[in-house]
Amino acid sequence: MKKIFILIICVLALAITARLDATPSIHGSSGFVTMPGTGTVNPGSIYLGGHFIGGEPSIPVNFGFGLSEVWELTGAIELVDNDPADPYLDVSTKYRYYNGSELHSAFGVSLNLAFDETGGEDKAKFSIYNVIGRYAFGGSFGVGFGYTFGNDDYINYWMGYSLEILSKVLYLETDLSNFSYRFPWFMADYQNTSRGIGNIDLRLHLGEMVILDFGILDGMDANRQGYIGGNVKLSL
Repeated sequence: MKKIFILIICVLALAITARLDATPSIHGSSGFVTMPGTGTVNPGSIYLGGHFIGGEPSIPVNFGFGLSEVWELTGAIELVDNDPADPYLDVSTKYRYYNGSELHSAFGVSLNLAFDETGGEDKAKFSIYNVIGRYAFGGSFGVGFGYTFGNDDYINYWMGYSLEILSKVLYLETDLSNFSYRFPWFMADYQNTSRGIGNIDLRLHLGEMVILDFGILDGMDANRQGYIGGNVKLSL
């Protein structure tokens, strides 16, 4: 069944036309499934959402606010957490500083607080990143690099692809990274059993206000998990 699902996703990837806007990912930052892209939340718009991740359940709740055409403020907090990762709170902002006919780029900063439930020391991490995107193969492709200060010199890397399958209704999102969704990208922690490889998402827009999505996280790892969630869009 899992192989059939992945095959269906690959067939859907043959669809054409590019995604027009951005909605917050599972970790809050606007972009792909878990990784930030170059898009920003529309100015004056607020997104509120959450996702239920199966297996050992966790529920990250995310938000996004469009400050202007190029600035956004996003974040996420873990409400229920039974997996190896600590509960976290993240707030980040992103500036889209270039938008050409083909290339589009964004720079972001992120502050993360991770809470140790075992009585150990809570952790605070500060990260910077840059992502460069291009409309290609009928969709939007992005590559990102980042650095988390004070975290054993980890260098963050990811790439993502977004496809509009049905105009303004159904989108396919995929991303790959060198760390797992279970360890927020801004912390860049990972394990050999959680490589962060192969996140796949189908995102359904129900009118202008409601967005539903479901998919697979760490799809190429043995501990892959499914999820379902969504966002509600409000306008000021």
